[in-house]
Amino acid sequence: MAYYNRGVAYAKLGQYERADQDYNEALRIAQNNALDIAMKNSVRLDSN
Repeated sequence: MAYYNRGVAYAKLGQYERADQDYNEALRIAQNNALDIAMKNSVRLDSN
């Protein structure tokens, strides 16, 4: 959960690459967590 929360904070600051890295780590730890997957996808959309 810590990586997810930090990813949210980075995304809010516009630091999408760092957010993506933290979401990747959160996904690695809890591979089936749908919220992590959704947030990772939203960062990719926001950064384009």
